[in-house]
Amino acid sequence: MKAAIHTLLAVVTAGATMSHAASITLFNTGVDATGAQLALGSADPHWTVVSGPGISSPVQAFVVNQQHPFGRYTSSPFSLWIGVAADGSGIGTYTLRLTFALTGRDPTTAVITGQWGIDDGGSIRLNGHDAGIGTGILSLPEGPFDNFNNFHSFTLNQGFLPTTNTLD
Repeated sequence: MKAAIHTLLAVVTAGATMSHAASITLFNTGVDATGAQLALGSADPHWTVVSGPGISSPVQAFVVNQQHPFGRYTSSPFSLWIGVAADGSGIGTYTLRLTFALTGRDPTTAVITGQWGIDDGGSIRLNGHDAGIGTGILSLPEGPFDNFNNFHSFTLNQGFLPTTNTLD
């Protein structure tokens, strides 16, 4: 399995102490602090690789140089494919992570909506959990080509913590 993931994440919306919700920006894969696409081969400042072959401590994920191998990978102007190495190498199963905080907000009102793709199979996990955290496509089996040539919509609406959260 190639170690590349492409996610489009919108925002986390969490209830604030006021009567309206407050938004927290989550960063798509392969973008800078302004949401602009990073240069191919550069380190992604928001996503880390936390486990997989040869990973003993978290390392930065990289924007892969070949965004459309064989012309099959889906693309977006809002994100880029990332992986364990810029050249797209890294055979095995890897966990890529985005960390965000809900400090001062009501985690029971938090929601993440987005789209994702992966080569070959994987699942979305919030704070280490994958069952019962939301709706849509949260897991993709290995093998089907449409895992990486189509986006798969999801919504996460439970399992958030009042402080630091992880999205894998």
